[in-house]
Amino acid sequence: MIIVILSSVSAHKTFAAVTDADESGCLHWIGDVPRNAKPVSFGIPFSKGELKPEGDFSLTTDSGEDIKADFWPLAYWPDGSVKWGGFAAVVPGGTAQVRFQIKGKKRGKTKGQRLGAADVVHVSHTTGQVCVRTSHLSAY
Repeated sequence: MIIVILSSVSAHKTFAAVTDADESGCLHWIGDVPRNAKPVSFGIPFSKGELKPEGDFSLTTDSGEDIKADFWPLAYWPDGSVKWGGFAAVVPGGTAQVRFQIKGKKRGKTKGQRLGAADVVHVSHTTGQVCVRTSHLSAY
């Protein structure tokens, strides 16, 4: 499981993402959902072979609306697939969640894959601080 923290350029709002091995993930605001559209930029690490450099992906709102986004590869695996990608988009106002999906990949766990207690991620938000904890690390 991968955690990605996103920051809005024009306000002190933070987005958090939890992605799984199913090549999709939900991104959501930590704190209040902004009423107005907000620009965000973020990075996502990918497994070897998971995403081609062309960046065939989609971002959709919780109501199913497509969100246009810019994508740029930041690092590559030896096979030429993207190791780390940068993204920028404008999230429409009132959007609580955004789904990131690699096109052509089905949602859901792959056969034989199980998530256990070690895969649990905790995100807490207090005044001026966001804490992300897993069984392996804590980030503030």
